[in-house]
Amino acid sequence: MRPPAILCLILFLFVRVTGAQTALGLTDLKPVNMEAAVAKENGVVVELEVAEGQEVKAGEIIAKLDHDKQLHDWKVATVRADDKSATRIAMGEIKKDQADLDNVKSRNRRSWADDTAVQKAEGELEVSKGKLEQAEMFAELAKLGLELAEKMLDNRYIRSPMAGNVISVVKGPGDKAAAGDTVVVVGDLSEIQADIPIDPKGGPLEIGRMLPVRNGGRITQIGRVVDVLPKPGSKTNEKMARVVFSNISTATTLDALNYEVLLPPADSEDDEKKKEEESEEAPSSKKGR
Repeated sequence: MRPPAILCLILFLFVRVTGAQTALGLTDLKPVNMEAAVAKENGVVVELEVAEGQEVKAGEIIAKLDHDKQLHDWKVATVRADDKSATRIAMGEIKKDQADLDNVKSRNRRSWADDTAVQKAEGELEVSKGKLEQAEMFAELAKLGLELAEKMLDNRYIRSPMAGNVISVVKGPGDKAAAGDTVVVVGDLSEIQADIPIDPKGGPLEIGRMLPVRNGGRITQIGRVVDVLPKPGSKTNEKMARVVFSNISTATTLDALNYEVLLPPADSEDDEKKKEEESEEAPSSKKGR
């Protein structure tokens, strides 16, 4: 992607003003926003649905732990939840017993059936109504059982925590995963960060410093120092500057990104002398006031 002409002019003028001149290739690039897809339970990874660089949606299944038992339980629970036969049988018995009761009452009014026959028919109808209530209760329990089975099965699936691209695959098929272990890392490649070493003899890299960034040999955007951190493993108090910039590359993997940052030059002797003079004049001016 080539930047617009006006942006090229702005970047050119920015470089001229800042005097940036030393190019440093950026390595160990990372998305500013990335999250780990973790296992919810202990298990063995049996299916990996994605590859590094692949675009994924939030909530998409990207890996599965062994789940034969959970899948079987879910299928059984689905059959039970879908089975409405007991309810239909109970409703059929109610209709039959209601018809029988109506018939007995009609005969009783004509003195063709005694009160005992009516009471018996009423009892049989109540039993059928009880069977329907019981069938409805078992149907509700089957529904709850299916919900539990779905949850238990879903716990064996590892879903993407966000929309973006697969940054790295930590565990593949056959690897054991404990609850909480990272299986896949997903990130948003629209904004990238990189840590660069701060050279004490080089130009300043304080927080807020703007730095030109090159892609493919052309200055394409401006990065910004957002933090200054201790260099990992350093015993001499070395520092690293964290630079953040927009990613214009169409590459979907970090290894395919090719960025350089232009570092500011070290202060010249005249600049250092000027700073010393300004620092000496500052106290005296305050004293004069």
